[in-house]
Amino acid sequence: MKINVREYLLYYHQVQFLMDKILARCAQYTGNANMVFASCGGERRGDHMAILEKCHDTKTFESNSMNAICRADRLKTICIFPKNNPEMSIDRLQNTHFGGPRLLYEVGKIIKAEEYNEEIYTGIQYYKTPQAAFYCDIQPLLGEMKYTGEYCNYNIDGTVYAIYYFDNGEMKSSNLRPW
Repeated sequence: MKINVREYLLYYHQVQFLMDKILARCAQYTGNANMVFASCGGERRGDHMAILEKCHDTKTFESNSMNAICRADRLKTICIFPKNNPEMSIDRLQNTHFGGPRLLYEVGKIIKAEEYNEEIYTGIQYYKTPQAAFYCDIQPLLGEMKYTGEYCNYNIDGTVYAIYYFDNGEMKSSNLRPW
């Protein structure tokens, strides 16, 4: 696959520019173990992020990995914003993620999982870092940006699952990693 280095650098910098804005938006919440980050969908899967806070009685299932998917039975919504415009805020979002139960994220309110079980993969999905939440389900955004370069997807334990190669917004190939 032939990559135009100039285009690659342009799109890489666009993604990095968004990540820098998201990190600035989330700065006051990172480093606090009670604050977590979710990728959630509005019009399409993974186009928004939410900053959430664990309640005093929140039950969680977490990994030591910073990239792993974590689960909770309840979380308080602190703020919601589009991944492609982190300076913008919205008050509520009906999640369309993974076609399961649709959660309604509302700023200042507690969302509760319809079902939570540490033995089964249920509950409200979140990440410990804004970076992991940003990259979750970002493929449609990469397409819009006409991104050229690599994108990693992670297993639930935080290890690399696959590396995808994009050329001008189209996924050209992937390299699946063994579990």
